Amino acid sequence: MPALVDGPQYAPPLSFEGDTPLAGRSGANRGASEGLSLHDIWRIVLKRKWVILALTVIGTVLGSVYSATRVKMYEATATVDINPTATNLGISDLIEESLSSTEERMPTEIAHMSSNEVVFRTIKQLALQHKGPFPHEFDKLPNPQAATIESFPPAIVQGMIGSVKGGLRMAALPNTNIISISFQSTDPIVARDIVNTLIYVYFDKNLEDTVQGTNRVAKWLAGQMNQMRQDASDAQARLAEFQKDHGLVGGDESDSLVVDRLRAENTQLTQLEAERIVKEAKLRILNSDDPDLVATIGPSATLTALRTQQLNLRSEYNQYTTKFGPKFPRVEELQKQLNAVQKQIDAEMVNVKRRVQDDYQTTLHTQELLKAKIDTEMQNVFKLNTSAAQYAVLRQDAESSRELYEALQLRLKESTIAQGLNTGSENVIDNAMTPLGPVNPSTTTNSTISGALGFVLGLLLAFVLDSMDDTLRTTEDVETTSGLLSLGAIPHFQTGQKDGLKAAMVDGVKAAADTTPGRLVSVTAPSSPAAEAYRALRSSILLSAIDNPLRLLVVTSAFMSEGKSTLSANLGVMLAQRGERVLIVDADLRRSTLHLLFGLSRPALGLTNLLSRQTGDAAFLHPVAEMPNLTYLPAGAVPPNPAELLASHRMAEMMRQWQQEYDRVIIDTAPILAVSDSLAPAARADSVLLVVRAGVTRKKALVRARELLRRANASVLGAVVNDIDLRADSYYGYSGGYAYGYGYHADPKDEQSV
Repeated sequence: MPALVDGPQYAPPLSFEGDTPLAGRSGANRGASEGLSLHDIWRIVLKRKWVILALTVIGTVLGSVYSATRVKMYEATATVDINPTATNLGISDLIEESLSSTEERMPTEIAHMSSNEVVFRTIKQLALQHKGPFPHEFDKLPNPQAATIESFPPAIVQGMIGSVKGGLRMAALPNTNIISISFQSTDPIVARDIVNTLIYVYFDKNLEDTVQGTNRVAKWLAGQMNQMRQDASDAQARLAEFQKDHGLVGGDESDSLVVDRLRAENTQLTQLEAERIVKEAKLRILNSDDPDLVATIGPSATLTALRTQQLNLRSEYNQYTTKFGPKFPRVEELQKQLNAVQKQIDAEMVNVKRRVQDDYQTTLHTQELLKAKIDTEMQNVFKLNTSAAQYAVLRQDAESSRELYEALQLRLKESTIAQGLNTGSENVIDNAMTPLGPVNPSTTTNSTISGALGFVLGLLLAFVLDSMDDTLRTTEDVETTSGLLSLGAIPHFQTGQKDGLKAAMVDGVKAAADTTPGRLVSVTAPSSPAAEAYRALRSSILLSAIDNPLRLLVVTSAFMSEGKSTLSANLGVMLAQRGERVLIVDADLRRSTLHLLFGLSRPALGLTNLLSRQTGDAAFLHPVAEMPNLTYLPAGAVPPNPAELLASHRMAEMMRQWQQEYDRVIIDTAPILAVSDSLAPAARADSVLLVVRAGVTRKKALVRARELLRRANASVLGAVVNDIDLRADSYYGYSGGYAYGYGYHADPKDEQSV
């Protein structure tokens, strides 16, 4: 094997030359594209839980203090049913406003209810009872009962009204005619009295406004009555004059003497025509000279008697003729009597015909005269029709004037009786009651809101602090930041009390009197998660160089208290458990802590003595009795020049010798950014393992350590993320106190701080 001063012969797993390696770039791109996941958010919340909790508690306390220092306000509430569409009496048809829907009407009612006049009257009524706001202002007036808004200066009256309106709240309940009225005051009695008084003041004013409106309309109507009365009288006079001029009677243009006469004459003419037709028929029958028909058509007592006598004589004549023959004297006498009766009948028929003829002629003449008269009356009716339109206008004018006058007179009489009945239905559903407790400030509400605000601010502050925190937490962070391979992740662990370090001071450093190697989890707890993590790390190291096994490995870190000594000891034990000959060298000559892990006080002999040729094999120890193949070389005495000793040719010769005598050599060195002691051993070793403590090591420190190793031409195998807290189910760092020998104080209970 060539000399180590010429550099390591094994190719590093990752190159530092040029850009960031591919693995690092892919991790960076992946982190940038994914952003904050739910797991990341939960990790931040758990890490900063005390900040969030503190701000939440502070917000809750501030809310409680604020509520306790505020003036307590009491609220009284009443509900009123407003029905503006109730049945109205009086002259409401003349003054009724067009009613809109409930959604539009309720805001109007609320505006009336909260008007300055209603509020002022409420204050006045309470002030006169020595209750409510500003009662002393009314006491200054000579007549408080007659006080109005104008009785006070504008500033005072506005202050009084504003003090009430500021605490007054009104709202219409959805889909109802109900208005909710609330008032807040520091005095619960005042809150109750103002709400109840305001409701009844509003009722009284609403009634008063309605009565005043009715009186105004009634007064106007009274002024219009005289003119309407005169107009009705003039229209009636014009109608009467027209009726007189045209012979009209009654209230219709058909009520005329001319028309009545024409109607009567038409009736008479019809009757005469019927009589004429009957008489003409009788006359035609009489011309037939049939005595029987003449007797029925034109009855005559003489003709009837003669016909009866003729019938009797003819009967007697027929009897004697049949019995005695025509020559019988009595028969001849009867013949003479029949002839005489016949002559009398003929004479009487002539008289009847003459009478019927005279009657017919009289009827015909009368009919002709009546027709002539009807024609004359028709001309008069035609003349009357030409003025019917004028008559209708006059009559309509007269009737309209009369009806309007009568209607207004009736309304005016009604208004004097029902002036106060023209309002809508207004009912109090619930009067305001004395509030039992304050509504403002609400301690619960204010504390909850302020606590929630504190919680939100705590979350924001947690994310701000986390964004400002550049410490490494996960293996992905290490790969993304440095480009180094992450060979493993060691969880956080602590030893029990029985394995704790007993107080003992050896050379100014805390040591353990108990020599039992109980703090090595690879020995004391082989089945623990930490031991499994060390086994995984051992496998990663062995698999990283199968063809050229790594025999000499330097373990270092950026700063102190990052757990490189603990890792070196446990990794050495894990390698020894495979049956390999393992040498663990404590090369941290300034602040050695590796001996503590083996339960030893700081030995007097060690690496320093070997480098200065003061001792031989006596400096090598076997700290674990069960593993004779595990050898430990302590640091020894603190030299004045650690860097020169580690960079000397003697150190190079010893490292070559160790490689020949042991299968694996693990060198625990000082922090690379604290001192330069580790650069020379790192350059001579086969490879370097860089330890990163989760939540402690910063990104810039890791990058700087990587750059120093690259400049020293050291082959970096990769990085190990140490002290990951698996209990929190997230990779955030342990936040306890740490110390290393270089100006920090280590926590002896925390094995991973050494």
